[in-house]
Amino acid sequence: MPVGRPPKKTETLEIRLPPETKAAFMARCQGARRTASEALRALALRRAWLDLPPRALLLRLLLAPWLCALALQELVYLVNGAGVKLGLLAFPPGTPR
Repeated sequence: MPVGRPPKKTETLEIRLPPETKAAFMARCQGARRTASEALRALALRRAWLDLPPRALLLRLLLAPWLCALALQELVYLVNGAGVKLGLLAFPPGTPR
């Protein structure tokens, strides 16, 4: 790699498929309104996530609901905080509602 050049953020993948397989895949992607790249990225991510040692996969599956709940709780907190601020701006103290 040349000195001074930052590393690439993405890589390319070249695969060979029979024409019928490619046509069927592209038709399926078009029907789902997604690009072939999006579909392949999702597949690669899913495989990378699921092809873990059983212990690591179990840990992820056990932690996922808790992490989602925590993220949702933070989102609700932010929305409520923004709502309170907006409410105070819309109705300053002493204004009849």
